[in-house]
Amino acid sequence: MNWLLGLPTRFIASIIQFFSNLGSPFRLLGAIGRSLQSQFKYIANLPGRYLKLPEGGSGSNLLQDMRDSLSFRSDPAIAKRVKVAETAQYSQIHLTDETTKTRTVVHIGTTIGSSSSEINVGTVGSTRLRFTQIDPASNSGSIGLMVVYSREKVLLNGKPASGEMPMNSGAVISVGKQTYSIKLFAWDRTPIVIRVNAGWSTSTGMVRENNEDAIGLYQHQRGYLFALADGVGGAEYGDQMSAFAIHYLLAVFNRNIAYDLNWEAVLGRAYQNINAEIRNFVKRSAFSAGTTLTSVIIKDWEAHIAHVGDSRLYHWRNDILTQITRDHAHREAVIDNTRHANETRTPSPMRDILEKALGKSDTIQPDLMTLRLLPGDKLLLCSDGVSGVVPLEDLGRMVANERVDLLGDSLVRLANDKGTKDNASAVAIEVMREGYVEDIWRAHEKDRIYVGYRSRPLRLNKPEDHLETHHPERTGNWVRVVVALVILIGIVWGISALNTRQQNLAIAALTTTPTPTATLIPPTPTLLPTIAVSSTPLANLTSPTPPDLSITGTPPPLSSASRI
Repeated sequence: MNWLLGLPTRFIASIIQFFSNLGSPFRLLGAIGRSLQSQFKYIANLPGRYLKLPEGGSGSNLLQDMRDSLSFRSDPAIAKRVKVAETAQYSQIHLTDETTKTRTVVHIGTTIGSSSSEINVGTVGSTRLRFTQIDPASNSGSIGLMVVYSREKVLLNGKPASGEMPMNSGAVISVGKQTYSIKLFAWDRTPIVIRVNAGWSTSTGMVRENNEDAIGLYQHQRGYLFALADGVGGAEYGDQMSAFAIHYLLAVFNRNIAYDLNWEAVLGRAYQNINAEIRNFVKRSAFSAGTTLTSVIIKDWEAHIAHVGDSRLYHWRNDILTQITRDHAHREAVIDNTRHANETRTPSPMRDILEKALGKSDTIQPDLMTLRLLPGDKLLLCSDGVSGVVPLEDLGRMVANERVDLLGDSLVRLANDKGTKDNASAVAIEVMREGYVEDIWRAHEKDRIYVGYRSRPLRLNKPEDHLETHHPERTGNWVRVVVALVILIGIVWGISALNTRQQNLAIAALTTTPTPTATLIPPTPTLLPTIAVSSTPLANLTSPTPPDLSITGTPPPLSSASRI
C-alpha cells in the first residue's frame, strides 16, 4: 500500500528533475512541481497521521469532525476551531553549551505537524538543525530533531541522528566536540479555558413601535459577558434606560475581566450604580422609567449570574430545562368599572406588575448566584416577550434540537408568530465539549445589540420632557428675565422718545417769526403842561453866572511816591 501511494511522488520527482536539467526557463515549472509533490506527501500521510476519526458513537457530526481534524482548513471560520488538545505542549527550546555555558533560545510555534524552526550550531555553523512540533501521543517525544546538513557527526542522547528523531526536555545533542543540553519551555502556551458558542436575536414585535430591549455581548480570552435588559416606561425613556444599563455593565466587565475577583460582589455593585443613576434621572423627569437586567459572566467553568426584573435565564442539562431566575413581578386584574363589564360579568384581563426593577426604588439588591458549568450545558436568556407566549414545552424542545447559533432567531420568530405584544429578545449559549484556542463565532454590533467596550457615555443626560397641558406651559426663569428686560428697555425708549419730542416742539416755538396784524386802537387824550404867565419883562431876566475856571497859586511838586 505504501509503495502504491509513493508512485505519484516518484513520478513528480522525475518531472522536476527533467525540467530542472533544461535550464532557467523551466525553473518556474520545477517550483510548481515541488509544490505538487509536497501536497501529495501531505495527502499520503493523512490516514496515518493527521486524519483523526472520532472514537465511538455515530451520527451526523462524523463528516464535520473529520473535516475539523484536518490541519488544512480553507474556511476561515473553521480555521479558528483549533482545539487546545491539538496545540503543542512546548514553544521554546533552550540549547546550553556545556563548555562555555552559552544559552541559545529557539522559538517554535504551537501547531503540531507544521511549526518548525532551524538553527546553525557547531564550529562556525558547520551544522544546521531543524526542530519540529510532533504529536507526543504517537511519538516518544514532543519535539522532532532533524539534521539539515552537517560536516560533523551529530548524536542525540549518544545515538547517531538520522531522519526525524523525537526528543524531550533533558536530551543531549553532540555536534563534533561540542555538547548541548536541551530544555523545553512552554512560557507562551495557550491556557485551557472554557469556550462557548452563542446565538442571539431581538425584534420590535408586531405591536410596539420601538424596541426597548437591549442585548450586551463581550468576548474575551478569559471569559464572556451576556446581558439582556428590557426597558420600562413606555416610549419616553424605556429604550434609553435599557441601553444605559448594558453600556455600564460592558464597561465594568472590560475593567475587571483580567483579574480574579468576587464576581458576585462586582455585579452587585454595578447594579447599584446603575440604579442610582437611573433614579437621579427619574427624579428630574416627569415620567417614570427603569429597566430589567439579567446578566451572566462565564469564566473558569462558572456562570456568575445577576438578575433584576422579569426577564428569564434557563439552564439546560441532561435533557432537562430549568428556570434559574425568579420573576420579580406579580399578576393582577385590571379594574374595569364600565357598565358593559358589570352587566356581562366577564373576567377582568390580567397584567404583570413589576415588583423590582432598576430605577423603581432608591435601593436595589439583585439576585446573585453562581452556577457550575459542565461541557454540553446550555443557557438561554429571554425577555418576557418570548417567555410570555412560548410554552415551556416548546422552549425545551427547541433548546434540545436547534443549533445554538440559530436558536435565538428561531425563538424570536416563534414569539412574533404567536402574537406577542411586547418586544422579543433571546440569547442562547452552549458550553463547548472541548476547549478551543479561539472562538468560532464573532459578535457584531447593530441596532439594540451592543458588543464589547466602546467610548460610550456612562451618565444619563438631563431629561427633556415635553408635556401637553390645557394651561400655558411655564417657562424657565431665564425666559422671564429676558421678557422683563425687553419691557424695561421699551419703557426707557418710550420715555426718551417723548422727552425728545417735547424739546423739539419748544425749539420750534422760539424760532417762529410772528405775522403782523392790523389792530384798531382808540385815541387817548393827551394832557398838556400848564404854562404860568408872569408880568415881569424879559429884560429883567438875568442869565446864569458861569463858573470860575482860573488857576491860582503853584501846584506842589510831585514826588515819586505820589506819581500816578
